[in-house]
Amino acid sequence: MGVAGDYIKDLGSTANMSDVQEATNKLLDVNLHENQRSIQMIESASRSEFEHLRVTIGATVPTGFEQTAADEVREKLRSSCKISKDRGKIYFDISVESLAQVHCLRSVDNLFVVVQEFKDYQFKEIKEEVLKDFEELAGKLPWSDPLKVLLNIHDNEVIVGIALTEESLHRRNITHFGPTTLRSTLAYGMLRLCAPQPTDIIVDPMCGTGAIPIEGATEWSNCFHIAGDNNPLAVNRATNNISSLLTKSQIKEGELSWGLPIDTIQWDSCSLPLRTGSVDVIVTDMPFGKRMGSKKRNWNLYPACLMEMSRVCRPGTGRAALLTQDKKCFIKALSGMGHLWRKVHTVWVNIGGLHAAVYLLKRTPQAFVHPSENDGERNSLPRLHCSKIGAGAEDGSTVSASGARMALATTEHRLLVGCHLDPGRVHVRICLCLPASYFRKI
Repeated sequence: MGVAGDYIKDLGSTANMSDVQEATNKLLDVNLHENQRSIQMIESASRSEFEHLRVTIGATVPTGFEQTAADEVREKLRSSCKISKDRGKIYFDISVESLAQVHCLRSVDNLFVVVQEFKDYQFKEIKEEVLKDFEELAGKLPWSDPLKVLLNIHDNEVIVGIALTEESLHRRNITHFGPTTLRSTLAYGMLRLCAPQPTDIIVDPMCGTGAIPIEGATEWSNCFHIAGDNNPLAVNRATNNISSLLTKSQIKEGELSWGLPIDTIQWDSCSLPLRTGSVDVIVTDMPFGKRMGSKKRNWNLYPACLMEMSRVCRPGTGRAALLTQDKKCFIKALSGMGHLWRKVHTVWVNIGGLHAAVYLLKRTPQAFVHPSENDGERNSLPRLHCSKIGAGAEDGSTVSASGARMALATTEHRLLVGCHLDPGRVHVRICLCLPASYFRKI
């Protein structure tokens, strides 16, 4: 037994058996403590080594929004980011322990781990020889089991990666698609350009399937989002997408969801039932005039929409991110409103092969005065039927359309008015917009 045996033997000659047993137990406790300490030191060393092990992640993003994606990586993952010369790609390093956090990024379409990079790969002239070279390349890489890999080729640069996403993340929020459904990742980039602040009222007057307001309500849950469209089918799709997202959230969390700070409304985007200067941010995908609408109609639609947006947008602080492929028509409409809108930035994007642009606008401090507004026209506005009880209205009462624009006051508890257009009468939905603290992010 060595030293321990001699120690117990000496004790046995001078003490009774209970003392010997107590000394033995103490010695065992000391040895157990030392063993546990050794194990903890080994685990700590392994964990430290694991934390310092880093991998390079590649991500594809909507073209034109590479800088937006890089900013999100720096903000959420605290990692430096490199924008590739090949448009639509970014790269960043992250510890293996934090690898799962990459799935919290909202601006990326696909993610992959970079296995190896070849800066100056020499391609053969013949296709069959190139394929043979790739087969030999696969045998040189550090893996033993069969894997599905990605090859990103730009000029003579070849990057080999392993996919982290089974399908593109831009489909994450949408289950009911329309003819021109916007990608969620592009919607996030447009919203981020406007830098939403807590309690902001964010409106998409031509929401389609609701990709923009749904993405906004998911990521900026301390704002209130309004999704409106003149097409009842579009409003129905947006409502169904919101319901599907809430159901998916409830299944994931295993508990009842508090919902999202969002509402859907059917309206005319050229005559919004919102109070003048009540909206902080407008983000929308305007008709390109190809699959939806026509180029000819856009020459009347764009000026009317921009004028109405300038009316509801808050002077001095309001901003708008507007996506369109009909750039000529948009610039022409904007040129006549320099006193109301100032162009801050333009992001060029590729939408299904179409060269489009996102225009970031800032509302000037000048107050809105409608050129055709007079008493006679205000008195000729249609009467609105209140379908829900709210402050200042009784169920079944009628108010004028101009009176319906009382909504969205600048107080902490804001009133929101929405319209549902029916043949013969217009229904007004009045609900209480609670402070951001009442909403929970899903």
